[in-house]
Amino acid sequence: MVGRCTMLRSGATGSLISWVTRVEGLEVPEMVLSREMGYAEGSTIPSLTRDGMPLRWAGSAAAALGLSGETNGKKAAKILMHGRGPNGEKLRRKGGKHATFGWVLSAPKTVSLLLASESQSVRRAAVESIEDASTIALKTLEQLLTVRRGAQGKRSEGINGLVGVKALHMTSSAGDPHLHVHYVLGTSAPAKSDGKWIALDSRVLFSAIRIANAIFHRKFKEKIEERIGIREWKLEWAGSVMTFEISDLAS
Repeated sequence: MVGRCTMLRSGATGSLISWVTRVEGLEVPEMVLSREMGYAEGSTIPSLTRDGMPLRWAGSAAAALGLSGETNGKKAAKILMHGRGPNGEKLRRKGGKHATFGWVLSAPKTVSLLLASESQSVRRAAVESIEDASTIALKTLEQLLTVRRGAQGKRSEGINGLVGVKALHMTSSAGDPHLHVHYVLGTSAPAKSDGKWIALDSRVLFSAIRIANAIFHRKFKEKIEERIGIREWKLEWAGSVMTFEISDLAS
C-alpha cells in the first residue's frame, strides 16, 4: 500500500488516534536508531512490549493556532473531534458528517527493508527521508485543497493550511519492517480571503491526495538518493500505482 485516504466520523477519529499511538515499543525511533544492530536482532520479546508512540501536530493551520511539537491522543482528539481550537476557536461548522480524514504515506517495501540494515546511518537515512517527503506532501496537499464559497458554493477558494497530527510507524501489524506515516487531518480549513473555517471541497480532496501521493514518492526517492547514494531503481506496480523499488532488493 503506497498511500490511502479515508474520511472519518468523530468516533472513528478517536479510534484511529488511539490506534496510531498504541504501538509496539520497537517502533519508537530512538530504540531503532540508537542500536548498532540490524532490525531482526532488535525484534526481541521485551522490545515488543506495548509502548506509547508520540504524535506531532501537523499542518500550517495548526501552527497558526500555536499547535506545534509533540502532543498526545487525548489533546489531539479533543481538537479534531470537537472542532475547537486551543483557545476555544471554532474550527468546524455543525452538521458535517466527517470530522477528519486519515491519510497514510508508505515507503516502498524495499526501502522499508533498509530498517533491517546493520548500519545505523542507513536506518536513520530512511527515517529522515520519509519525514522530509511526507512534510513536502502535506504542504502540496494544502496548496491544492479548496473550500466552496458564495451562493450554492459556486466559488472555489484556496485555504490557509490544515490542522492535524502525524505519527511515524516503522513496522506492520505483523512486526515486519514497514516504514509509513499516519496523518489525521481536519476536514475544515480557514479560507484564504477571511480566515473563516469552512468544510473542504470533497470533490477536490481525493484528486489532490493522488497528486500529493505522487509528490511524496518522487521526493522520497530523491531524499534516499541524497542520503545513501542509491541510483538503481525498478518501477513496480503497488496496487494501481507505480512505485520505485531499490533494484538490488526488489523481487
